[in-house]
Amino acid sequence: MIEGLLRDFFNTENLESFFDKGAIIVSRPDGIPLVSYEVHEKGWTDSTLSALAAASWQAAENIIKVFGALDSSDYRFSFDTSSSGFYILKVDTEDDLVISYIYSGHDNPGKIKSQFRRLKSALEDYILENRVEGQKEDFLFDDISDDEMDQLFGSVVG
Repeated sequence: MIEGLLRDFFNTENLESFFDKGAIIVSRPDGIPLVSYEVHEKGWTDSTLSALAAASWQAAENIIKVFGALDSSDYRFSFDTSSSGFYILKVDTEDDLVISYIYSGHDNPGKIKSQFRRLKSALEDYILENRVEGQKEDFLFDDISDDEMDQLFGSVVG
């Protein structure tokens, strides 16, 4: 499932520059956090920030519609000061995810945002390269024959 791919990606990437002064959350559009990472306890609740990120991105997508032709992956949402903020990007895969970076105390937030955009791009590539086509991740049983299905559910249907 996508959560496994996300965990694998974040476990292989060198993310010290991000985690030192912030947190990363990958969320579904309904605000459910799939993964969240931070080094030090910041007092943030990942479910609350994930819901805020999803709602903020939905609002941003409605603003994008005003401009028409551009795709939502061309945009980013940023709520920040000169050293801290909340930065949200759309993950351009079929999973319809957003990735958020919550940071504070950065001397050069422009640099960290640029690095975060590269991280998001690397995540998209990783998901596309490592997703198994036709994977039965949504099925209850991985390997079951028609006869076995008939034995299990034949009395219910018949």
